[in-house]
Amino acid sequence: MAFFNLFGPNLQLPKLLRGLNVSSKYDSSLPEEYDDTTREVDIVLYAHPIGSSVSSGSRGSGFVSAAQKTFAHWILVFEFCDQTVRAIEGVNENDFLLPSFSKCRDESWTRVKFIATRQMSPKDVRSLAVNNALNGCPYSLLNANCHKWINLVLEDLGLDEIPSTIDNEIKWKTTALYATMAHPLAGAAVLAVQQLYNASKGDPTPVLPLL
Repeated sequence: MAFFNLFGPNLQLPKLLRGLNVSSKYDSSLPEEYDDTTREVDIVLYAHPIGSSVSSGSRGSGFVSAAQKTFAHWILVFEFCDQTVRAIEGVNENDFLLPSFSKCRDESWTRVKFIATRQMSPKDVRSLAVNNALNGCPYSLLNANCHKWINLVLEDLGLDEIPSTIDNEIKWKTTALYATMAHPLAGAAVLAVQQLYNASKGDPTPVLPLL
């Protein structure tokens, strides 16, 4: 079971299927939204370290693995022109990836990347959370995590995905681990290269020491 939860199945569904109301059963679990007025909204990526708060995406077991510590939890925040805010995210609830929708922005979150400006309503934002194709999937470190969940939202909005997900991070850390076995300085060099690479890509994922 642990092996399945780590790698999981390939849960990327065709975009065609994501137009369906595949997650309607989660509708009642989220706060209601009655504001359907379309207006200009800035879409911004926020993040905070895994394990830093109750909504960190590790609410289920309370256990945060070493691999999870290498990346930040992502939240997509919609900042409307009238100063109202809506936030959506995918969270790990008892080892299942579930949607979260809120009408505020937590002060502990770090603003890391402006993504785009669109014409939407708060009700549209809630629908994005309710209908995410990964809702209800077993949490998987590689295929069903908060990064993948956010990237599905961006794709549904016709926006480019954010490239740095946990699978990329694991590849870097694995390379660094093998390099360290050869020589400690080699491992440090790999992490230094990763930091430069991430910076060149505008990558919001922090580079942390190998755990």
